[in-house]
Amino acid sequence: MAPRHQAPRGTRDLLPGEIERWQRVEELARGVVERYGYREIRTPIFEDYELFARTSGESSDVVQKEMYRFQDLGERDLALRPEGTAGVCRAYLEHGMAGHGRIHRLWYMGPMFRYGRPQKGRFRQFWQIGAEVIGTEAPGADVEIIALFVDLFATWGMPDLTVAVNSVGTPESRRTYGRLLVDWLGPVRDKLSPDSQRRLETNPLRVLDTKDPDEQALLQSEGWLASGAMPRMIDVLDDDSRGARGSHAARDPARDRSRTGARARLLHANRVRSSRSLARRPERARRRRPL
Repeated sequence: MAPRHQAPRGTRDLLPGEIERWQRVEELARGVVERYGYREIRTPIFEDYELFARTSGESSDVVQKEMYRFQDLGERDLALRPEGTAGVCRAYLEHGMAGHGRIHRLWYMGPMFRYGRPQKGRFRQFWQIGAEVIGTEAPGADVEIIALFVDLFATWGMPDLTVAVNSVGTPESRRTYGRLLVDWLGPVRDKLSPDSQRRLETNPLRVLDTKDPDEQALLQSEGWLASGAMPRMIDVLDDDSRGARGSHAARDPARDRSRTGARARLLHANRVRSSRSLARRPERARRRRPL
């Protein structure tokens, strides 16, 4: 007879015998990030709903379908955190950390929450480690984050990585690309799902995140007479974005193997897959999604 109360669907218990392996993974991760000079920051596991809605985008799947949103007894609109960057940037701004140094290297580790269909290796409560460089827009900061996580995976026993480097450019170049994508998909608009049709109106780049096999085929120009290949973000990048992208390639972390021996090959991916970063403030909070 099954016990009356069980762990909620999409969650799991970590029992003695398994928790030791988790602790070892966490210990190795802590060693890598601290060697890079990053300091730990811990933020609440729930925040104002508006914080995540603004940073992830109202039209994103995270906000529309995956957010654990609730009201507390004070009728405040809150949400369990689906990712760590928004809370870190909120703490940075709230506590005036910009006044205590120009560049801050911060890292975090802890549970995140997203409502989705549980499957093997995918849970509604999951653990994530991330790192942020705040206070600089130098391309070297991007390369540093990439190198950090290459080293981290190598330390975990996963060398010979392939790292795909992408760019979503500036807000203006994203708007330009969005218009091109809307025009290109115009002839097959009626073949898209209601969600993707809505995204074409609100945030066209989100269409590229579709998991629908039929829509993925359309994006590959299969089954219809497309007017040329799908537009590429690289073709609308401004000079600054192109320069930053070139700097990333020039500073390939695979060339510096003295630290861990990890061998990474940087590939230039033209497909846009990263979500919009935190709205820029005077302090310039930069977001980098954990690999």
